[in-house]
Amino acid sequence: MIPNKIVIHHSASGKETTMEQINEWHKARFNFPSSFGSYVGYHYVIENSGKVYQCRRDNELGAHSVPNDGKIGVCLVGNFQKDFPSDAQIASLEKVVNELKKVYNITEVLGHRDYNPTECPGDNLYKIILQWRVSWLRKLIQEIIKRLKINA
Repeated sequence: MIPNKIVIHHSASGKETTMEQINEWHKARFNFPSSFGSYVGYHYVIENSGKVYQCRRDNELGAHSVPNDGKIGVCLVGNFQKDFPSDAQIASLEKVVNELKKVYNITEVLGHRDYNPTECPGDNLYKIILQWRVSWLRKLIQEIIKRLKINA
């Protein structure tokens, strides 16, 4: 699989949910192990503390947003339909997303709801994703204008 999109999720569970719990849920639901031995369908999971777990290789097929081909799944632990992600989670998410964008030249960073009928990643996280998109779009427009001025 060649990664070309990043899809953001929430676990829709309490912020105290552990990586082990998510692994057991996904083992029971998908039974689709990664080359790391994890059953988590996301490529990355970010706990409330900001700790990041890589559960699948970036080029490995996930189980998080049908169709999964080309999509790297990043899940923040919590229910962001009700709560807000922690500052540590947002900082870690931004770091992971920026690194993946750079390594794979990814331009699409979307919420799970952009692909499937779901509330995921929750309104409170989705608003942050939308703000990032606007910021990235502004930077792209500024770069295009800069290039046009240089070539004029």
